[in-house]
Amino acid sequence: MRKTTDNPKVFSSEQHFQEIYTSSLENYPRSMSRVARLYKKLDRIFKEYICCIDEEMFRYAYECGYAAALQSRNAEDKHGQIEK
Repeated sequence: MRKTTDNPKVFSSEQHFQEIYTSSLENYPRSMSRVARLYKKLDRIFKEYICCIDEEMFRYAYECGYAAALQSRNAEDKHGQIEK
């Protein structure tokens, strides 16, 4: 991969880039309604997927912590360190 410093400077400033970029976006043909609708659906499904991963990671960490606490307590009970 080439370093960015090897590239010639195309834009005189960030403002110049933003002006060209904004103009390009304004003139860009609009997506068909079907593509836009499918993109929204994809976005919703992806966010749902990420939420499920977060929930599963939390569940796994919680269960591991709970199991470790029980194991520690059982080990202490066997060694007589905890009296009931």
